[in-house]
Amino acid sequence: NRLAREYIARNPIGYAKFHLSTLIPFFLTDGMREPLQALRLAPREFLGLRDLYLNRDVPGLARTVFSGGALPMIFLVGFTLWAAITALMTVGIVRGFVRRETRLASFVLSVMIAIMAVSSGVVTTVRFRYAITPLIFLCAAYGAYEIIHRYPQLQRARDDRGAHTAGQSG
Repeated sequence: NRLAREYIARNPIGYAKFHLSTLIPFFLTDGMREPLQALRLAPREFLGLRDLYLNRDVPGLARTVFSGGALPMIFLVGFTLWAAITALMTVGIVRGFVRRETRLASFVLSVMIAIMAVSSGVVTTVRFRYAITPLIFLCAAYGAYEIIHRYPQLQRARDDRGAHTAGQSG
């Protein structure tokens, strides 16, 4: 513990950069491999993606992710899903700050998400994301709402699909 404090005191900027870089896998890891492995529905092999990412081994990371097999496929599907959720969350928070009526709520939600993410430490294990997942989903839903209502063609496409399906059921 003392050694960690000494390192942080000697190099606070380096530690801050390292800690912030671990938030990328915190928000973008698939979140599915660990529970599937615990339930014995996926193989227990270790991909080592975190170490490859932290060592900036981009070729090794790409080779592992695109190597085929169950775990890399689960990772790719989950990564894509969480990248979309994180993008929508970001849109929701930013759009919330823009509107006066939602500014305070957006501020409170973003502070709560930030505190929980940063306090998870440098572990980047997805189980630490579970606690803030409802907040992330709330912001992502608002982001999706804002995108749909900001672009009228998306709104019309959604309304047309609804009218088309309603006409088929009768």
